[in-house]
Amino acid sequence: MILSYWKSRHLGQHYEGQTLGLELTWSKFLGELRAKLYPITVQRQKEKQFSELRMTKNMTIIQYARKFIELSRFILDFASI
Repeated sequence: MILSYWKSRHLGQHYEGQTLGLELTWSKFLGELRAKLYPITVQRQKEKQFSELRMTKNMTIIQYARKFIELSRFILDFASI
């Protein structure tokens, strides 16, 4: 489903050999998808959790890395660096 949506948006709609609408970059597509799947309040909450993420005494490195990866998926600008 997501792949077919990406293909339809990326390739654009064609009419008599001309492209109608805008072609999408991958990052714009991810932004659109994220906006559809996660309300802005959830995105902001995840951004805050990401910025406040700290390793605690009772957290293993693996647990910290998993949480970092989970939250970084919500941070487009940071995750693409």
